[in-house]
Amino acid sequence: MSDQRTAPGESLFASVGFLITVLAVGFFVAVQAGIPPAVDVYRWIHQRVDVSFESLDWNRNGAYVSLGPVTDDLAAAGLITLTPHPAINADAVKALLDAIPAGATGASYAYSPDAFGPRWSDTDQNGCDQRNDVLARDLTDIRYTPGTHNCVVSTGTFYDSYADNSGPISYYRAEELATGTSPAAIDEVVPLRWAWQHGANTWSAEQREKFATDFANLQTTQASSLAGKSDQDGPASWLPPAESHAACLYVTRFTNTVSQYHLTLDDDDRSAIRHVLDACTPPRPATPTTPAS
Repeated sequence: MSDQRTAPGESLFASVGFLITVLAVGFFVAVQAGIPPAVDVYRWIHQRVDVSFESLDWNRNGAYVSLGPVTDDLAAAGLITLTPHPAINADAVKALLDAIPAGATGASYAYSPDAFGPRWSDTDQNGCDQRNDVLARDLTDIRYTPGTHNCVVSTGTFYDSYADNSGPISYYRAEELATGTSPAAIDEVVPLRWAWQHGANTWSAEQREKFATDFANLQTTQASSLAGKSDQDGPASWLPPAESHAACLYVTRFTNTVSQYHLTLDDDDRSAIRHVLDACTPPRPATPTTPAS
């Protein structure tokens, strides 16, 4: 039998070479498949791979969330738990919900969007209007229009947080300007007319303008996902067009905003929110029983 032994390190070099080849092929396949950059790989997996919801026991009900700029504040408020996985803390949201004062839907007479100030004003005074600030927060692979001091988003990619398993959606400002339509829309989680009917009519002009441009109440989403939502719809009338995955985070944000701005909540919306939260609550581990002696 001939001696097949290799020189020291030769097998290591062969293994490294094989690994490089595999990575190169994988990178080529990834590019062809349109996978976003490495910084967004987790989100890509979360949107596409079966482990996201269907194969992880109770998280199929939407309690798990991906952390980001929007959910950071919710986590700080205790409405999202970070361990063992980022997830909606349904009990905490329910406690917050119970503390919101009751109030019937008020009359919408004298309402005008103008009562909430100029559309997309620069209330945070960073030199950019709030619409572009929200796009910059929610989009990836962003390019800005030259000469706008990195304010006006020209192109980018986003995922529709209101639709389960959404693929990457491209945004082009030039197309938006040319056609007057865009796949990207900025949703007001708590709509302005709804807020007006539940207490905002008593606010100062400054407070209403602050509310209308509050990042916590704004979300980039696919325009088609907002079909059927009006400016006075609460959770009893409209929820994201998904099962419960998007609805859990949506009602958590809705409840938090209503609480922070000291608005009231009518019975129908309160019941709708609680119904969603019930589906977001993971089953508690069974308590071992000790056999009677």
